[in-house]
Amino acid sequence: MQDQHDQSVLNGFVLRSNAANVHNLTIPHPVQSHNHKNNGSFKMKPQLYDGTEGLDDYLSQFEIASELNGWDYNLKSLYLASSLTGCAHALLNVLTSAQRRDYKSLVNVLNL
Repeated sequence: MQDQHDQSVLNGFVLRSNAANVHNLTIPHPVQSHNHKNNGSFKMKPQLYDGTEGLDDYLSQFEIASELNGWDYNLKSLYLASSLTGCAHALLNVLTSAQRRDYKSLVNVLNL
């Protein structure tokens, strides 16, 4: 005679069913592959910007990522500078070192 609780394993998940055919899914703890502590908040990586798409659209998305990630002004500036590629990245050469770390200066040069 079969036990009242059957167990099946599928891709690391344990599926238990009882005689009433009620299913409970037990999800194993995720394995972290990075060294920083997860504070429970979602981290969003900004998209790259090469200057070929609309700047206003890009900055709208970038601002959302900044807010979700809780970046202060300095981090927001550094993430914007590091997200530039192609022609947009080349504009960094016209800025001083301090301007490359200033969000308003970066946005101003991208608007040229």
